[in-house]
Amino acid sequence: MPFIGKVGTIAAVVNSATSLQKYSKDNYQVTIINAVGEWSEHLDFFKKNNIKVITLNNSNIFKKLPIGGFFFSRLIYFYIFFSCFFRLKKLLHNNPPDIFVAHLITSLPLILNFFYSFKTKMVLKTSGLPKLTWIRKYLWKIVLKKIYFVTAATQGTI
Repeated sequence: MPFIGKVGTIAAVVNSATSLQKYSKDNYQVTIINAVGEWSEHLDFFKKNNIKVITLNNSNIFKKLPIGGFFFSRLIYFYIFFSCFFRLKKLLHNNPPDIFVAHLITSLPLILNFFYSFKTKMVLKTSGLPKLTWIRKYLWKIVLKKIYFVTAATQGTI
């Protein structure tokens, strides 16, 4: 899923995708969803490692805007959510993967998974201790009912 800044979890996504593609006994076709061009600089690496990339939106708007600070990051999150909502819904409906791992910006796949019945097992991957504001706590309480599995980097994250 999308990201808007250079954070350590980018490496986690790349390493997870590479490991699943390389070592999976079930021969999964690993696919990265390039929501708004955030994975574009990794396309050669993904191709070399037989990782499929699906682009939902050809916009690179987040690379043109300031991403620092609470206000701008939230604007970009809203842009990603609304510009990719119907495209991701269509993708999950028409070509449902066996497993969908939601990582980094997870609100869109979690909400889609809650409101629609896809033939996909939704896995939530957390890489840090999320700040549970009252709204996030409420939303997670609702949407986590339909999550197949949650992974966490540390015991403290759970």
